[in-house]
Amino acid sequence: MISKMKYLKYIAYFLLITAMIIIVAYVTLSLSDSAVCGSIKTNLSTNIGDFSWGTIGILLTFISTLFMFLTFNFQQRQFKETKDDAFRTRFEGTFFNMISMLYNVRTEADWQIAYSTKDEKANLKSFYISLKKKYEEKIKADPDFAHAMNEMEKENVLATEIQTALYDLGAFYDKYVQEQKCNAGFYFRFVHNLVTFVLLHWKGSPKDIHMYLNFIQAQMSDEELALVFYDSISNKGLDKNRRYTFKNNLDEYSFLENIPESILLRRCHYKIFPKTIFCFLNEDERKKIRCGETR
Repeated sequence: MISKMKYLKYIAYFLLITAMIIIVAYVTLSLSDSAVCGSIKTNLSTNIGDFSWGTIGILLTFISTLFMFLTFNFQQRQFKETKDDAFRTRFEGTFFNMISMLYNVRTEADWQIAYSTKDEKANLKSFYISLKKKYEEKIKADPDFAHAMNEMEKENVLATEIQTALYDLGAFYDKYVQEQKCNAGFYFRFVHNLVTFVLLHWKGSPKDIHMYLNFIQAQMSDEELALVFYDSISNKGLDKNRRYTFKNNLDEYSFLENIPESILLRRCHYKIFPKTIFCFLNEDERKKIRCGETR
């Protein structure tokens, strides 16, 4: 439908330009040649009626063609707007249904944590607080792990050092979850699929992607965002090709940018997400990230 409108548009422009060229050529020839000019005057004096009605007919035909073109153009825009509105309605219907399901999924995850720990008050927040305690214990008990974390504190940390820290943190998180014997991984898979749904299915303005991702982020506590942070760099965050696709998507769209500094296991861990300008970064750190994005 839209491609046909494009062809009509091009044909209308072609005819309009052709008509303008013929008119300009005729007027130029008439003004430059006295014989032609005299002939035109003679013909006008004897055929004024035919000339008038012929001219009016041509003008009316041209005007009607122009209005028809404008109508086609308006209908084309209206059709596109209707199509876009219908798509947005379908997309948002599915999206907000998934958002409403997030509450139920979180409730089930809290119940699973409470059941596995035999603590009725346990939930995702306490699950993360316990992770922080285990992290501090790991730092004291494992010199190699502590060294990898300390290397992240350097101002000009190497990419290989970041990769080592990522691997060690991911392994630490996997072991912690395994020790807890907690079956709450479905919560993170749901968040993963919710983010992926937006990235794969939204066909409108790219700017709207951030708006929808912010809706998801707003439903989550700081501790939940931190758990997503570390879950995405663990083995559980790898896709079937053993790549950190989820982590890279979170980084690309700055999904975790509002995590407070105090929530991360260690402030320097923000370097694992090199494209995300976290809210707690100072201006020098922000500039370094922006320079990295422009290279």
